[in-house]
Amino acid sequence: MYFENCFVPTNALFLGSEGMALYKIAREPHWLVGGYNGVYLGICSATFEFMVEYLKTKKIPGTQTPLAEDNRIQHKVGELYGQLEATRF
Repeated sequence: MYFENCFVPTNALFLGSEGMALYKIAREPHWLVGGYNGVYLGICSATFEFMVEYLKTKKIPGTQTPLAEDNRIQHKVGELYGQLEATRF
């Protein structure tokens, strides 16, 4: 699941009393899986987007060619993209 530009009001963020997370994990593990999956998928997606932009601007040392034009880097970025997209399904 992927949400973009979604507003979540503060009162909807409340999961229970402070210090009750371990209890909630033990009693209701299903909320943990769905919640953390989305969080880490979002972090990974943002990191991937940052990496792509960095590779477009950073030059190969001694040249004016961006790192994004290197075949080996394109191959590795393609592998990462495939793995990232596979997690969405």
